[in-house]
Amino acid sequence: MRFKYIVENYKGVILIAITSIATIWLGATNQLGLYIHPRYFGFSLVACTIGLVAVAYALSIPAHKKPEKTKLNYASLFLIIFAFVSLVLIKPTTLSSDIANQRGINSASTTEALSKLAEVDIVSPFGDSSYTQLTIKDWANLLAQTSDQAFFVNKKAIVSGFITQDESDPDNRFFVSRFVLSCCAVDARPIGVPLYLSNWKDKYQTDQWIAVEGEFSVVEGKLSLNNPKIESIDKPRNPYVY
Repeated sequence: MRFKYIVENYKGVILIAITSIATIWLGATNQLGLYIHPRYFGFSLVACTIGLVAVAYALSIPAHKKPEKTKLNYASLFLIIFAFVSLVLIKPTTLSSDIANQRGINSASTTEALSKLAEVDIVSPFGDSSYTQLTIKDWANLLAQTSDQAFFVNKKAIVSGFITQDESDPDNRFFVSRFVLSCCAVDARPIGVPLYLSNWKDKYQTDQWIAVEGEFSVVEGKLSLNNPKIESIDKPRNPYVY
């Protein structure tokens, strides 16, 4: 069959094949979590397996008689090339600090972590050490929902994530950041805990993964972990939180 005839008459089959093979490969290499929430792994892999069966069935059907003239549909060709490049050739990667700044860190935090506040409030019999049990998502929610800076002062936090500079003071402040995945990478929202470290770019760089331990204080009118203990770490296999 001529190339343009294949593109025009089998574009749907080709797109299903590319998408299904790429998705199954991501699942087999434990990289599917870079794109979708784990709750959708099973559904996606089953759907793609069915898609490959459908592709095999479509290819087994004898082709209709070729028309004498078939015009190449460049829109279809572009779509096929785009799908192949984006799903097969481009290496899977996590969302970056640039995207975190574009979407706004802690701009869409939920209230689910506030329920934990009652368990670890100032009069907790377990003391301030219980705050170290909170995750980066918990802290991000509390920071977004609680305006009383005095509540956080001297509270200890242990979190990990990648570095996103604070646009309001890029030389001295940055966020330990993560993305919260609700469905897929498209709707991922960035969260983070602010740090104050003068001239931090001399030692660290944006998108670098770090583990942080420190106490909150108010520096230059802003709440942050002031000069915390920082350790460089490898990017985790699953970099998102849920």
